[in-house]
Amino acid sequence: MIEKYRGLPFATRLALVIALIVTFFSGVNVALSITRHETTTQERVQNFAAGIAESVLSSLNAMMIQGTIGDRQVFTDIIRKSSRGLEEIRIVRGDSVNQQYGEGSPDEAPKDDLD
Repeated sequence: MIEKYRGLPFATRLALVIALIVTFFSGVNVALSITRHETTTQERVQNFAAGIAESVLSSLNAMMIQGTIGDRQVFTDIIRKSSRGLEEIRIVRGDSVNQQYGEGSPDEAPKDDLD
């Protein structure tokens, strides 16, 4: 295959080599950009979720202190409706909370191992 390029003028062969090098590095650059974009997107989603979780926890603690924790379902409905891109929000009561305050609503029971 290389033999058919030997008859070309030197400037043409040099231009082909440069074009191949530029194409290769452009492809590498595109691949790196895609990887960086995916990583940045994942970090943004994680930060968004952490912010929502922190806000919910702080609000629930404030509701416990104020004695309005019984209205937590209204609160979670508001958060769910007002947080664009939020697919699911769960409040999970642990055993220690259930022992101290009694069983919560059925939707507050752990649903999987992560809970």
